[in-house]
Amino acid sequence: MHVNSYAHLESAVVLPHARIGRGVKLSRVIVDSGVQIPEGMVAGFDAEYDAKHFRRTDRGVCIVTQAMVDKLGA
Repeated sequence: MHVNSYAHLESAVVLPHARIGRGVKLSRVIVDSGVQIPEGMVAGFDAEYDAKHFRRTDRGVCIVTQAMVDKLGA
């Protein structure tokens, strides 16, 4: 895992080989192995947005895969 500067991770599980871009904000997320999180991405703060773009558990934890990130157009 590599986390760039100014990234903020709170209650996050990041699997091996993931890269977290500069200025990313993640809360209550699980990031799949090898995922490239683009600069400035935010997940885990807005339940409606998260449910639309990521898989979200009943307890509010977001699961982020590379396919989901790719659909964001980042």
